[in-house]
Amino acid sequence: MRKVLIIVFILIQVTCSFAQNAKVEEARKLYPKSGTNKEVCKKLYDMLAQIDEKNQNLLLGYKGAVMAEMAKHEKEAPKKLKFFKEGKRKLDESILNDLENIELRFLRLSIQLHTPSALRYNGNIKSDKEFIVQNIEKVKNENLKKSISEFMATLDTMPVSPPK
Repeated sequence: MRKVLIIVFILIQVTCSFAQNAKVEEARKLYPKSGTNKEVCKKLYDMLAQIDEKNQNLLLGYKGAVMAEMAKHEKEAPKKLKFFKEGKRKLDESILNDLENIELRFLRLSIQLHTPSALRYNGNIKSDKEFIVQNIEKVKNENLKKSISEFMATLDTMPVSPPK
């Protein structure tokens, strides 16, 4: 009986891990399009709405970033601000949970670079950019490394200060 319970427990863990990895890969695939495509942003937002925020820190970061992106697509100012503030809070929380995570720093950088200065969410642009440049070689996922590298390459042609 004990062996059966151990096997069941292991199967549950493997299944949960596979499901989480699938969500991370889907988030990585959809996120770059979420800022310009309302339907993609909504799809990703809906997918991440039900995640366990306590046990899935990377997905929490994506959820926060996508909520900040949802603000771009919202028409009503109060809803825009609510999405942005909640997204910012979740993204910053995920980074505080894992300060050495390059992917989370990349998400924050991508949001801060495109946030109007009036919202005052631009304090980590320089430190995140430096952290990413110094640690990009540590990224094991080749697709993620390529996406981050391509994004970082665009920064040379982009103004350092966020849009007004």
